[in-house]
Amino acid sequence: MSASPQLQSAPQISSPHAIVRSPSANALATNSPSYVANAHLALLLSGSYLDIESLRREVAITKKRADKAERLLANYTQANSANGGAPVNILQISEAAIRDYETRIERAENAREEADAQRRVITDA
Repeated sequence: MSASPQLQSAPQISSPHAIVRSPSANALATNSPSYVANAHLALLLSGSYLDIESLRREVAITKKRADKAERLLANYTQANSANGGAPVNILQISEAAIRDYETRIERAENAREEADAQRRVITDA
């Protein structure tokens, strides 16, 4: 029986255009300085791509937070200028908005009741 040669395992290359070499060529290629340098560069590149994706997500989240802060500031500034420049409490702004919505709801309910009454008069006649 002949002894089977022990092959060094080469890293898997996921490229569809990978060059298939003989086992001895792979053993020589994995030990060459250019292969090690290329493998290191590939590792750095993949790490960079991961960093880019995480930074993109962070930028998107930060932009959303900044937009929200700008909207709040604009609302506060508008309420502050409407109050003559005096400091405005955010709670007062919220209460005013709630009162406004309640008034609008009451008007809408009254309009609906009037429309129902008119419909009943028309259908009963």
